[in-house]
Amino acid sequence: MSQQQEISIQNAILSNRLTTDALLQNVEEIASMRLELQRIREVQETSRNAWGQLLHHVVSIYEMNEERIRMIAMMQQETNSMFQALKMKHQVCRELQQRQPILIVLVWFATLVVLV
Repeated sequence: MSQQQEISIQNAILSNRLTTDALLQNVEEIASMRLELQRIREVQETSRNAWGQLLHHVVSIYEMNEERIRMIAMMQQETNSMFQALKMKHQVCRELQQRQPILIVLVWFATLVVLV
């Protein structure tokens, strides 16, 4: 075998080793990327689940607040009704207090008329 052939074979072996090393490095990078992609997918799934739970919680709070607002509105109406009733009762009591002396005089006069 000639020296030229030997150099050519050594160059081919060196080239094969470099190519093999580059391919192995690419395989390792791809494996690393696959692991990273899997991790990202797991994070996405976890995030999706967390957002779903958060959305469910927010909707529940919104519905509770709506119910409370309706209850407050009903209580406000009841309070207004009670206030109006008390206001009317107070007015009636004031009118009766103002008329009481007249009633006493009328009763006294009626008593006099009956006695005479």
